[in-house]
Order: sequence, then structure tokens, then C-alpha cells
Amino acid sequence: MRNKFRNLSIRRKMTLPVSFILVLMFCAFSLFSVFSIINTEQDNLLARSVILGKGVAINLKAALLFDDQLSGEEILSAFQADDMVNSVNVIKVDGRVFASYRSFDEQNECPHIEDNFLLLGKTHIDHSFSSNFLYVSIPVTVAEMNVATMEICTSLDELHQAKNDMLKFCLLLLVPVFFLRYFLLKQLQVWVINPVESLSFAMQSLTKIRLLKQRPVAHGNDEIGDLVKCFNEMLDNLDERDKQISASIEQVASEKSFADDVITTVQHALLVLDNQGRIQLANSACDGIFGCVAGDIRGLTLRTILNERFWALHDETLNKILETDCESFDEIIKALDQQGSPRYYSVKARSLVERNQVLIAIEDVTQKYLAEKQQRLAARIFEQSREGIIVIDYEGCILMVNSALSSIMGYEADELMGAHINDFLEIKYIYQIHQTIEGAGGRWRGEISEKHKNGTMIPLEVRANVINGSKDESAQIVMSITDLSHKKELEQLEYLAHHDALTGLANRKRLFDVLEEKMQGYLENQIKFAVLYIDLDGFKPVNDTYGHHIGDEVLKRVARRMEGSVRESDFVARLAGDEFVVLVDSVQSPEGGMLAAEQVFAAINAPMSIEGNALEIGASIGFSVVHGEGQVSIEEVLQNADAAMYRAKENNQHGIVCSKLCECKDDNGAALPEI
Repeated sequence: MRNKFRNLSIRRKMTLPVSFILVLMFCAFSLFSVFSIINTEQDNLLARSVILGKGVAINLKAALLFDDQLSGEEILSAFQADDMVNSVNVIKVDGRVFASYRSFDEQNECPHIEDNFLLLGKTHIDHSFSSNFLYVSIPVTVAEMNVATMEICTSLDELHQAKNDMLKFCLLLLVPVFFLRYFLLKQLQVWVINPVESLSFAMQSLTKIRLLKQRPVAHGNDEIGDLVKCFNEMLDNLDERDKQISASIEQVASEKSFADDVITTVQHALLVLDNQGRIQLANSACDGIFGCVAGDIRGLTLRTILNERFWALHDETLNKILETDCESFDEIIKALDQQGSPRYYSVKARSLVERNQVLIAIEDVTQKYLAEKQQRLAARIFEQSREGIIVIDYEGCILMVNSALSSIMGYEADELMGAHINDFLEIKYIYQIHQTIEGAGGRWRGEISEKHKNGTMIPLEVRANVINGSKDESAQIVMSITDLSHKKELEQLEYLAHHDALTGLANRKRLFDVLEEKMQGYLENQIKFAVLYIDLDGFKPVNDTYGHHIGDEVLKRVARRMEGSVRESDFVARLAGDEFVVLVDSVQSPEGGMLAAEQVFAAINAPMSIEGNALEIGASIGFSVVHGEGQVSIEEVLQNADAAMYRAKENNQHGIVCSKLCECKDDNGAALPEI
């Protein structure tokens, strides 16, 4: 409803409130008048009936005392003075009608008169109104004693007549109200609507067709009149401004084309040549190009300020520039400076047809040319590199890849460009790279395993570096990726060649290599070490009783136990079958070797259960400590430890024995016990 009212014209917006207010005022006046007449007539009729009834009641006292009904009838005839009294009954206390009066108007007789008076009080004056009658009850008292009640029924015809007269008057009042509405709306149209519509039409003409001649007329000195005057003043100002703009445009139109052509390349050396090839205009940048002051070359030809060698080299090119009918020229020319170093110049020329002149812009692009040359070289290196290279921003968006990366990962360059790095590398690696780069000076290096496009996993070495951008550019991350598949295969072959396939421990070949390194370290730095030769006890019965798979599991567990009982710097190897060797690093005395042997012995002899079978596995350990007395070979070290192991097996079935090669004494000189 509100939106509908907003869309109405201002004429309707003014008409509706005025009409509504007038109708509201008329209805309020009519209702007030009618109700006032009714209340006044009711009060008058009631007062008249009560006064007349009281007078008659006084006269009835004597007749009531003597029970003279005839006198009572005569006294009640006094109500003939009031034509509106319809009937009167005098009812005694015992309910008997003492006397009554009836008017001659039988058509207007009171209906249900007894029922209407039952609701009225008997001991005081009481009344009630129905739609057509007034019922009044007046007590008749003698010596302050209620002896009877006078019941008066009065017609309301006069009241209805007065109400009808007032309604007719209100209807007649509609005519002046209508004329008042017409007058008010007419004046509002003159005062408000017409000026506003005129102003609106003028504004629409201005905005749609820019008609400045449409001027609204001010009809007064009020606010609307002031608004119209301001609008007309605005139109005058616009008209004056348009005239000034048109004059200015015509004045600068011819100069603007020339000025724009010159300003376009003003940051470079500028030359304007006439049709004779003479220089008409040169800016200060020409000093750096030609080695002379700009003002000195005006009037000279281009050939005059250039050396003959340069002119002879670029004669054909320069003649093209001097042609005033040449629409455009854009080339890079190579020249030598005074020191003989090569310089590169970007020469652009265009003809100024209206002036029959040529505008030449010359820029020294040596640095730019060399930088682009370096860029082309870098691009070739980037593209021909055997390592995969990928450039991403800090949001992880891939900006650049080379063909080597496509070969490594199996993706085409178009598939990678613009994609997110998470689509090709695992999130954990990206997070690790970001975290490390931020805390390690912008560098990260590591090995990861990623999935090839065909689904196979490939080992990669990644080197990431941050390239900080300029002031307006964000930093980027360059990752160099190397396929380690071949290297890992070689490492795997190397591992298999030096390790036992069942237990993962070093094999005999690796043992001899490490022993050789230890012996060399002993000879150079006098670093002692212990050799523990271990043979399992009870292994063959387990292998024969429970099968080879149980035996293999025993060997695996023993290998893990031995690795767990020694230090990381120590070395554990499997010779063959159930024989093992442990090299204990940095042992200063046989007592240290004994301590290491005890730890290995305890680890092997710990209870073992496989597939619900409780197995008893022990060990016989012989050890020797390599020290500085005499030169020994690797074979001698192993043979002595092996011999000590056999003595342990012969003496105690399983235990620890020190070889004769080392002095099996503690720090106090006492012999170490055999366990």
C-alpha cells in the first residue's frame, strides 16, 4: 500500500489527503450534531415528564387516601397538556391499578408496558428509554410512606423528528463541503501542482534531450518559486558554459593532435623533422644520444649530426625514416659508442600529416636488449635443463614448469600451469617446505616420494629457493626436482650386496669392509674396539623341531635384540647360519668388551615365544679387544674371537670368553671371569 501511494502523481497525492480530511471532518461534525440533539431531546423530555408527573402525584395524595378512583381519573387527565404522554397508570402498593390515563392516539400505544416498568425502581424516580418510548416511574408518598407508583409512558416522536431534521441539515451541508473541496484543490493546483509539474517537465527536457530553452515560470515568491528561479539560473549557467566549452574545443582541436604525438614519447629523445630533413624540435634527451646540446642541433639535418660510418651502415634504414609519407617506423639499430662498445637504440618514427613533418623517438635500449638476451638464454637453460624446474607463488599456484619436469612427473605443461601444487605434491611436503623456507633463510632441500601420472611412486630430490619480488611483486618459490629412481636402484643394489636378506644385518662382505676401516682407524688414531663372535645355542633343535619358518623368525628376533642392546655407533653383522659378529666401538679395556658382551648375551637369552611356542635360545660369545701390542690382521682378529667363542661353548655350553689376543684383566689387574 505504501509503495502504491509513492508511485502516485503529486496531483493525486494532494487530492487524496484533502478529500479524506474534509470527509472525516464532515462525518465527525454530523455524528456529533446528531448525538447532541438526541441527548438534549432526551434530557428535555425526561425533565418535562418528571415535572409534570411530580405535580400530578401531589394532587393524587388525597384521592389515594380516600381511595377515590374517580377523582384520580380526573387528576390524571392533566396529562392531556402534553401530547407526547401516551399512557399513565397509578399502581398501588398491593399491585392494584388505582387510576389510568390513555391518549387518543391508539396507533402509538406503548407495547409491553408492564414488562418495561418491572425493571424500574418503585421507591425513587427512575426511567428507561426504548427505541420509541420513554418509561418513567415516580413514587407517590403520603407521610413519607410510599402508597403508590405512577408509571408514565411518553412517545419519542419529537426526538425522532429532531434527529431527522438534523440529518437533513447534514446532507444539505454536503454541498458547501464539496465546493470547499473543489476550491482547496484548485488553489493547491495553482500554488503547488502546476509549478512542480512545470519544473519536472523542464528537468526531463534537460536530462533527456538537453533542451536548455525550456524554462519553467515562477508563480510566487515562496519556496517553490525560489526553486524554479534557481533552476532557471542553473540553465543559464549551463548554457554559458556550453558556449565557452565549444569555443575552447574549437581553439585547441588543431593543437591537441600535435601535442599528444609529442607527449606520447617525451621520455625519450624526440626529434621533429620537416620535409627537407631539417630538425625543427629536439628535447634535452637528445644530448645523451647524439652527444650534443639539444638547442645546437635545430636547423641541422640528421645526417649532419651522425658520423659517416654510421650513415653508410644504416643508409637505407635512415632514408626510410626521413620520408614524411612514411606512416610508421619501428626498428632496433646497433651502433658503437666512443669507446667502441656496442649500443642498441630503439628508433620509432611516424609522419605528422597535418604539419608535413616526421616525429622521431629514439631510446637507448642497450640494457633492455642485453637483459632480454639474457632472458632468452635463461629460458633456453630453463627449458633444456635435465632437472625438473617448477615455479610457484606463495599461494601454491603453479606459474612455470619446464619440459624436464613434465617428463619426470608425466604431466603436460598445460595440465600443470595455473593448477595448485597440492594437486601434484602431498600437502605434508608442501607444509614442510613452507615451514622450513620461512625459518631457514629461504632455502630447503630434501628427498620426497611422489606419484607419477601413471600411478607409480618415484623418489625425488627437491631443492627449493625463495626468489624475492620487487616492491610491487610478491615472492616466488623455485623448486628444482631431480629424479632419484636410478640412484635409488643403485643404492638398493648396493644395500642388497652388503646386507643379509633375512635379518637385514650387514653380511660378511660388509663386515670385512667395516673391519678394515676400524683397523685403519686404530692404526692412525689408536682407537680400540672389541670384536664379539656369537654363536646361538639351541638353534638347531628349534629349527629341526618347529621348521625353518620358526628358525627364520628366531634369527630375525635375535638380530633385532642384538641391535637394540648395542649403541648406534656399534656394528652388527651376520656371518652365516646362526653366527653373528658385533663390533663395539671405542672400547678402552677388555672390561668394556666384557660389559658389551654381557649386554648382548642378556638380550639373546631373554625368553622367546613364537606362535605360542616357548623357545630356549642361548648364545656362546667370544670376544677380543684390538690393542696396540703387535700388528694383527682382520683374519686374526676374527679367528681369535671365534676361538674364544668355541672355548665358551666347550666350557659352559653357552657363555662369554675373552680371547688370548687381549689381556683379559680388569682395571685392578685381576683376571676377568669366564661366564
